[in-house]
Amino acid sequence: MSCEYVGCNEEGYVELTFNSRHYTLCRKHYLVFQDLMYNLALQYGEATISSLKLVKAGRRLRIEPSNPLSRDKASRVSKSLSRFLGLIKGVKGIVKTSEVKRKKVKRTKARRKRAKRK
Repeated sequence: MSCEYVGCNEEGYVELTFNSRHYTLCRKHYLVFQDLMYNLALQYGEATISSLKLVKAGRRLRIEPSNPLSRDKASRVSKSLSRFLGLIKGVKGIVKTSEVKRKKVKRTKARRKRAKRK
């Protein structure tokens, strides 16, 4: 079977079941589906297949989020997510990183003069 996404004729990679209907997607559009689910999970704390809207375009389909999605908020959450484990809302495990704090060195007048010469 070929991909059922709008404008795509690639070979099917995975089959999604939504409202008791089966839809075939190629690898590229499956990765689009995954990214969309990931961004929904980052923004709203969870993502289910029912949080998507399948828009029919003739015999083909297009996958869209049913709630508005902000790329800025998802990217901010994604950056801060590196400190945490998992995507479950309320369950966050902190990953400790080894941070070495440098001692502040008090500079003398002689050191300042040498630093300026260099």
